[in-house]
Amino acid sequence: MAPVAVVGKEEDASNTPHDMIFPTSDGFVTVGAISDKEWVGLCKAMYRPDLIKNPRFATPSQREINRQERLELIEEVVSTRATAELLASLEAYDVPCAPVLRRHQLFDDPQVLHNEVVEVVDQQGLGPVRQACGAAKFSNHVPRPITQAPALGEHTEAVLQELGFSMAERAKAE
Repeated sequence: MAPVAVVGKEEDASNTPHDMIFPTSDGFVTVGAISDKEWVGLCKAMYRPDLIKNPRFATPSQREINRQERLELIEEVVSTRATAELLASLEAYDVPCAPVLRRHQLFDDPQVLHNEVVEVVDQQGLGPVRQACGAAKFSNHVPRPITQAPALGEHTEAVLQELGFSMAERAKAE
């Protein structure tokens, strides 16, 4: 998002490599080590404390200048570790991280379940259908309930009436 965040100063992000998704020995993780504290934690979690004081990575700006080398080093280490073990290590050092899940894994993910991000609604003609909910929850705001999609033509009359079509024109549209 960074290359397009500042309105009027957007950059071409089409060739930007993913800076935060890495393969593990059994899946993928996302890791975000932006601050110096996070970088130190990442280095410790990767068992590479030698990288903490390395001048190529000593500051956020140096880590960005040496981005490709940094990413390759992280991937080299992370790719040898199992996802669950790596995440536990990263979390122990307060490094922002999460597993990258396949779609079918979402429904059993503890955070997805806790945040109630997926609801099941009964869709006429299909039966139970999963729908994504807004992830943000606020104490003083009750979100609209998710309802089934309308049937084909279910709102045609109301829409034509709202657009100002006469009764005769609406009858002709049927």
